Order: sequence, then structure tokens, then C-alpha cells
Amino acid sequence: MSGTMRQKLLMALAAALLATVSIHAGAASLSGLTPARVLAGPCAPGGAYDPACDVDHDGDVDIFDIQLAAGHWGQAGPWSSGSWDLTGNAATAPGTHFVGTTDNQPLELKVNNQRALRLEPHTTSPNLVGGHSSNSITPGVYGATISGGGATAGPNAVGGTHGTVSGGYANSAGGPYATVGGGYVNLAPVAWTTIGGGSINTASGTYATVSGGFGNTASGPSATVSGGGSDLTLDFGYQYQPGGIPASTNTISGVLWNDQDGDGVFDVGEPMLTGVSVVVDCGANGTFLATTGALVLGRNWSVAGVPDGSNCTITPNPATLPLGYTPTTVITRTVTNVQNDVTAQNFGYHLLPSSISGTVITRGDSCACARASAVPRNSPQKTSVSRRHM
Repeated sequence: MSGTMRQKLLMALAAALLATVSIHAGAASLSGLTPARVLAGPCAPGGAYDPACDVDHDGDVDIFDIQLAAGHWGQAGPWSSGSWDLTGNAATAPGTHFVGTTDNQPLELKVNNQRALRLEPHTTSPNLVGGHSSNSITPGVYGATISGGGATAGPNAVGGTHGTVSGGYANSAGGPYATVGGGYVNLAPVAWTTIGGGSINTASGTYATVSGGFGNTASGPSATVSGGGSDLTLDFGYQYQPGGIPASTNTISGVLWNDQDGDGVFDVGEPMLTGVSVVVDCGANGTFLATTGALVLGRNWSVAGVPDGSNCTITPNPATLPLGYTPTTVITRTVTNVQNDVTAQNFGYHLLPSSISGTVITRGDSCACARASAVPRNSPQKTSVSRRHM
């Protein structure tokens, strides 16, 4: 290959890279490049010189320019495959120009290489998932929104069509049209329920509302708790059961956690205790078993199929607890006349500090003896000591 031909080829390749990165509909994004414009006529080797056809900028229009422009430059018009400029675009038409996908695949936006926004397609209504990458919407659900928040150990989740979680930590809108405004470990598991915020609140009755506070439950249909703490007195519910036969079954769930500060309150960041068996004894209506796992939808254990009207006792099996843990909450909970899903049946356990103990045997001549038989009979002394460390 001649020196001139090699030089033209290198120039052509360099110009191709610049064109690929920089030229887009309506403008050129790097200085020194001629803005795209409509051509007076088709580019052809040896034709009348037109700077717009001189792709490799070598002062003429030859076969290299045509090859470089093939498939990219409209012979009778502007650059044919539009792109989005880092400094913005002009002359765009909403609906015609867009950033997105044309197939049935989600679109994700990342910051620092971590997902911050996910748009999920659905023929009825798309889903929007913002915040931590562990936040999720149940497959098949549509029109749902998670605006943000969440964490690896406490993701936000929506499990019902058109459900909403605005933010916070480990919040769940499990029912259709359920809403959780934010806060910490709040659960709206059935349809048309609302929790404004607060901590460890549950709205488990249809159309029930908890505005905020701590540990509140609105379990009756249309029940309302304005706030405060652990207000369980405002629920009213009635259900017709022909012949006394249970009309439906329910779920009982809760959290069994490592209460690191030993205060009996499930705090943000405190880890779960996994692999522990939980026994739910509902008498004639059956005994149900669960095994604790990771925190999902505000719980790390649950049992399903509990009939309406059941009276149940809930007890973790102490034989399955890790060694060295002592309870910081009650060790048995009772629920009566179950009519809806029951949540927040929580159990805390605190790891006691380890200790070393033994017996030191001394005698009058200051000889410490390892065996009691070696101590003279005239002056035995025994001192028990224990050394405890945090």
C-alpha cells in the first residue's frame, strides 16, 4: 500500500471515530466539525466538492468518504440515525423522539453504576421502581410505584396492582391500591389500605388507615388509628359465617431478630436470627410451623392457612435458637378470634456476653495445686472465681 493511500486510510478511520461519537441530528457536538445539514445533491467520488461530503476532511470527495458515510449519511438529506447529545438537543418532537426501549424490556437508569430507577413495561400500565436496587414489584403487578428509599437489609416492596410505597425502609404495600407513605417496617397487606408513616404499623383491614405513630394496628374494615403508640382499641369488624364454618383463612407473621442493644424494640439495622423454628398452635384448627429467614416485606417468618375464628399461641422453639441468646421480649404470644392476617408477632433475643469460670485451690504454703488430692489435710482452702468479659 502506498504512503498516500495509507495516510488517507488512517485519516478516514480517525474521521469515522469522530463522526460516530459526535455527529447527530441538527448539530455537531465537538468543535471543529461541520454541523450536519441538508446536501445540495448526492455525494459521489470526483463530483463537485462539497465540504459536507468530505467525511475524512482531506480536501476531496473520494471512495473513502462514500464508504465511511455509507449507512449513516442520507445521500439527499441529513445524518440519518439521530442521537442524544450530552449538552442537549434541539428541534425534537415529543412522541417521535424519546429515550427508551421499543421492545418489552425494562429500562434502568444508574448512578455510580448502581440502579437508581427502573421502568418496567406492562400493556395496561407500567411500573416505576426508584431508590435502592433491592426494591421490587411483584411480577404480574402493574401500575405500581416505589418512589425511593429501601436498603439491602430493608427493601421496599409493592405486591398489589396500583400499589404505592413513597419511600422509607422495609415498607410494603401488599394489596391492590394500598399505600405506604414512608417510615420504617410499615405493612399495608390488603386492598385499599393506607399508612402515612411512622414505625412498625399495620393496616390489615380493608379500607383501614394508620396515620402514623409506633406499633399501631388497624385490623378491622375501615378502621382508623390517628397515631400514638400501640393503640389496639379502635377496631370494629363483623363477619357472617353460615353454620359457624370459617369463611376464609389467614396469615400470621412477625420478626424474630437479634436485639443487639437488648431494649426489646426492633431497631433499624438490627439483624435477623435465621433458622429458628416458630410454632403456631391453633388448637382444633391445627398447628403450623415456620422457620425464620431473611427480612422480606417486613417479616422473616410467617404461616398461612389459619382459619377464621382461630385462637392461637405463638412460641419460638428454644432448642433451635443459637447458643447464648436470651429473650428481650415475651417468649409466647397469643392471638384470639383471628379474622384477618395478623402481623407484628415479634420476638427479640439478645446475645449474652461470654464468660470463663473455674476453681482455684490454694494452701498455706502458697502452692497452687491443680488437683485437690495434692492439698495437705491440715490447711485446705478453696476459692471459686469467675472471669467475665464483654
